[in-house]
Amino acid sequence: DYVMGNLGVNICEFPIELEVAKEAHDRGLMVVVGANNILMGRSHSNNLSALEAIRNNCADILVSDYFPASLLHAVFKIADEGLLPLYQAVNMATYNPACAVGIGETTGSIEEGMIADLLIVGKRDKMPVVHAAFVDGKKVLNLNYREHIKSA
Repeated sequence: DYVMGNLGVNICEFPIELEVAKEAHDRGLMVVVGANNILMGRSHSNNLSALEAIRNNCADILVSDYFPASLLHAVFKIADEGLLPLYQAVNMATYNPACAVGIGETTGSIEEGMIADLLIVGKRDKMPVVHAAFVDGKKVLNLNYREHIKSA
């Protein structure tokens, strides 16, 4: 019998093989993969490729692990490579983790009454660029890249 499920475990973090990711997903666990793995195209320790897990529909959550900037880039890489639509790739970094830890009813998505921080992101030379950030409904960062480009 599935002992961890009986203990309330609902997350499988960084499965090392595709079979493990598939089995965890089949058992209803949210499978976590790393953004760095996405950007490198492989695991730095020769374990499961996060891209392979996504291609096999057994990855639910994307985390930055040890390099926070990788998260935004990985979300766009997933969408740019046609693995998932952009909104689903974004959900892997926002809504799905919120659901996995039991706060998906109040945070993780942009809906009336939800708690949400927000990034306004565009692309420059095929790279995601943050234009503005809102925390708790207040703008905390405003970068006008058009002005920077004109002055460069």
